[in-house]
Amino acid sequence: MNWFNRHRVWTTIIGIFVVLMVVGSLAGTKDTENSTPTNNPTVAATATQVPTVQGTVAPTIQATVAPTVAPTVAVTEVPTAVPTATEYFTWSGNGDKNSKPFTIDPSVGNVDLVYTYNCGNFGSGNFIVNMYGSSGTFDMQSGGVDELGSKGSNSTTIYLNGDSPYHLEVITECSKWTIKVVPTP
Repeated sequence: MNWFNRHRVWTTIIGIFVVLMVVGSLAGTKDTENSTPTNNPTVAATATQVPTVQGTVAPTIQATVAPTVAPTVAVTEVPTAVPTATEYFTWSGNGDKNSKPFTIDPSVGNVDLVYTYNCGNFGSGNFIVNMYGSSGTFDMQSGGVDELGSKGSNSTTIYLNGDSPYHLEVITECSKWTIKVVPTP
């Protein structure tokens, strides 16, 4: 295998460089403002004189290009689907748990806790969810979840009285539960 086949990248780079050099040298000889006319005039000069050109000069041809009109493009706005409710926080687990902190814009005012639980492993059980603000104390006026049963799903509105970040506390013997914090419709 020769050098050119083993070094294809270098061969390509060198080839491009050589082509650019040739094109550049050819393009550099086409200076139209300072070039001499092509009808072979004679140049006469002495040591104290400014050179003069004798002979006929080819007429200059000027070309004008008619302006083109850009095509007009009509833009039609396509309606997009209405976004679904944002989930501020989603969490699932089993047994007693405390969530990681999450933030909600205070201007929201209220949120809904959408939840499911399954206490089938005990036949019936408690499912309690409390939401705490940044102060770390539960505000009984905010609301929460307190269910008793083998399984269920529901939603409840939480009135945000504290400041972000919030966290959830789940107190249950249930083997499976899911909670979503979503905007109140």
